[in-house]
Amino acid sequence: LITFTTRIDPRTSTVLQDLQVAKGTLLQLDSALDTGYVATQNRYMVLQPAGQDTVVLSYQKAYAGDTSSQTVIIANGDFTTGFTAMELMNGQSRSRFATIANWWYALLSRGVKWTGTAVTDTHDRHSSLSGGPRTWVYVGAGKDTPATFDVQAFAHAVNGQRAFGSNGPFVRMTAWSGSGAKVGLGETLAAAKGATIDLEVEVQTPDWMPVDTVELYRNPTDTTPPPGERNETPAKPWQVQKISLKPEDKVAGVTAGTSRWLVKVPFQAVVDGDGYFVAYVSGSQSMPKALMGDGTAKPFAFTNPIFVDADGGGYDKPPLGKLGSGAKRAPPPPRPRTKAPEGTNWLPVLEELERCNRPGH
Repeated sequence: LITFTTRIDPRTSTVLQDLQVAKGTLLQLDSALDTGYVATQNRYMVLQPAGQDTVVLSYQKAYAGDTSSQTVIIANGDFTTGFTAMELMNGQSRSRFATIANWWYALLSRGVKWTGTAVTDTHDRHSSLSGGPRTWVYVGAGKDTPATFDVQAFAHAVNGQRAFGSNGPFVRMTAWSGSGAKVGLGETLAAAKGATIDLEVEVQTPDWMPVDTVELYRNPTDTTPPPGERNETPAKPWQVQKISLKPEDKVAGVTAGTSRWLVKVPFQAVVDGDGYFVAYVSGSQSMPKALMGDGTAKPFAFTNPIFVDADGGGYDKPPLGKLGSGAKRAPPPPRPRTKAPEGTNWLPVLEELERCNRPGH
């Protein structure tokens, strides 16, 4: 690892020193702050190559203070799988979710088992509205109260994909083969090729939050965009089932005098090799404005995968082959290279990129 420190002028938010690194280098931004400083902005960008052998990393960071520095860690080599999770859902935009989920499916289909999450942080103790995306993590019986919470068990559960993301619906998914034991999210079901497996998606919502659709995704393999681009087309579900809520689907709530919807939606599949399943749950009616504040959103949830092992070796033969297994893609068509003039101020470009990445744009 090579560490660089670049000085930032907090009054103008401009980079006082450019950094050039070898083409193809993995760049990681270390956002640790010096004591006494508060980060108000944190943006970075890999610009078009400045030459055949280098690229320019331009970034700026503004502080509520006089001067400070920002550390960049450079790790030479190929793409790293050293992470354990990625944020799929931030805000209520389904199109933004679909774009990021396409990358996630590409990784899962290469055997990279990163946990999909819905928002990874809490900015303030009181200001976050209800109805926003949350990551629900199954920590095990007896460990779901403040008094019994186990930090290590929680971390293992997150890394083990024992989680689902949701802005409201509560979802469980299980799978089994014949009379065998059921497995849940993040777990692997052993079932021989040609065997029929059962899957069940259980959905619970408050009585004022009806849902009407359950989608099951099986090994999406055509979601990867060309290098340097992104795929905004949602992945295609393998099966879709519509839910028609009936009076018998309403059960008593935990609090006296309340009720909730509880439905179980079955699926079946014939094993054709190692693979995985992901479920989406959604509703077509917007949630109450009193819940959402100034925004609007419809119920939506996604699960992490259940994996299938068809040959007794675990999930070791993913649909697209393991990452780095020698599979080749056709190279992208060449693009014209541009060199930034010396002294170029990239701040307006960065601000526009951030604006376009906000929900609703």
